[in-house]
Amino acid sequence: MMKSTYLILLVILISSCQVNSKRQDEGHQSSSNLKDISYYQERGYQIFQEYGFTIKAPCLLEDVSQQVSGEFLLNYGGITEKDNPDKITFYQLAVNRLPVGYKDIPADKLKSAIDSKIRDTMKNLKNCKSILFGYEEYQGYVGECITKGYTQKGVVFLKDNYIICLTVISNDNLEEKFNKFTNSFKTIKEKEQMLIDSINAGNPIKSHDNLIKGAKSKDFKKGVIQHSLNTKWSEFADRSYYSYIKTLKSGMKLYRAEATNMMMEVYVLKGYIKIQSSNIILHDKTSETLKSMDAWLMSCNPLTVIGDISSTKEYNFHDYDIMLRKLGTDGIHYMISSNSDTNNQSIKATTDPSLNKQYSNEYFSIKYPTTWQIVQDDNQVTGNTTVSVQIMEKLKNDHDFRPNINIIVSKKKWSEPTSYLAQNTIAQNKQIMDSYHLLEQNDDIYINNCQGSVIDYTFNIQGYKLHGIQYIVKKKDNTTFIITATTDAARHSKQKVIANTMINSLKIK
Repeated sequence: MMKSTYLILLVILISSCQVNSKRQDEGHQSSSNLKDISYYQERGYQIFQEYGFTIKAPCLLEDVSQQVSGEFLLNYGGITEKDNPDKITFYQLAVNRLPVGYKDIPADKLKSAIDSKIRDTMKNLKNCKSILFGYEEYQGYVGECITKGYTQKGVVFLKDNYIICLTVISNDNLEEKFNKFTNSFKTIKEKEQMLIDSINAGNPIKSHDNLIKGAKSKDFKKGVIQHSLNTKWSEFADRSYYSYIKTLKSGMKLYRAEATNMMMEVYVLKGYIKIQSSNIILHDKTSETLKSMDAWLMSCNPLTVIGDISSTKEYNFHDYDIMLRKLGTDGIHYMISSNSDTNNQSIKATTDPSLNKQYSNEYFSIKYPTTWQIVQDDNQVTGNTTVSVQIMEKLKNDHDFRPNINIIVSKKKWSEPTSYLAQNTIAQNKQIMDSYHLLEQNDDIYINNCQGSVIDYTFNIQGYKLHGIQYIVKKKDNTTFIITATTDAARHSKQKVIANTMINSLKIK
């Protein structure tokens, strides 16, 4: 009965927010004093970076779009005291985009049109009054009503091009809960502004500021990421900052620009920029900036993600690759390289091993170097295995361990989350290997747009100390792929470069 009431109440599109314009709380902010994401994450806020805000409720707000009617970009809800009808409280956050037709409304009529749109959204509420919400003074309305015997209070306001609705429903201290919930709504910095601020702490030259400012928050990979990649060197607006250094064996020309706490390099091949690289010294801003950059890159939906920002993380896109590396505690190395077909082998020669060979079947394809070979193909490992392939470094001598990559496609469609499958794998490995040592488990990785988990571990076998990295990823139809890279622990730092490059080339069909 209570669950049913909850869903009925959440159907109503209403929101709640702080109404007055001067609030004295932990989140006091002005447009000139916005906090970054890490600040709010440390304080238990839920981050909605795409929409430029964060909020905190006394319960976890979860996606309820499948449980309630209505079309929203975002529809999150939560409940407290669900077993106590007298104190039960419902919280809802809903976001919708202002219809595209509004951009054609003349400026002198736009405010009135938005006003009508917001009032229409609040048609189920009574005693509605116009407000300027928050320090930013967002245009909106606040109102209340009685629904299924419960008092409901909400606010609807316009932020950027989004109509945001916050709602609290309760018969217990509604006003207090409403104010606390809405007071927690904070505007966060735009994505590109966050990075600008962090990089500016190192006093970089203006050219890099312009690179960052060119980004679009909704289309980052066509903004900052691509910047001047594949553009003519002669048309590069910032080339006056760069000095010619040398020509590499690949035929690339290297240019470098140095400023206080920053060094930038541009690699030019046949007149076109193919690689851009930056070393930025940020001191106490390093961790904050790494998190921001990683969030931006992940929002661009990379095909493959390898590694971790605590050391080195690689992002593979259709047309380019990105590497993000932490330089001790003081700085960041950021590199983007072209992945286009034109002169691709020459482009990659400075950074990656050549992947001249390819294995392909109906499930996936993967590239590998000529120094490696297929040693098993379409092998039935278990009853739940559809296909397995093992690619291994060619034999060099009789004593060195040969690094290898195994790819298994499960016959069973696992509905369980990959985190569960990873935990089962870890438990099994600990039972059969006394030397098994888990280094890390990460349940938020991507390979070729398939989300999953990765296990990083070491173990001993037949006198060898080995390092294993195992990825468990699923397609939307629950087809499960297990990709395992095994290297000599003593040579892991070198061998993992080749293994990661191969895994980056994996294409799941």
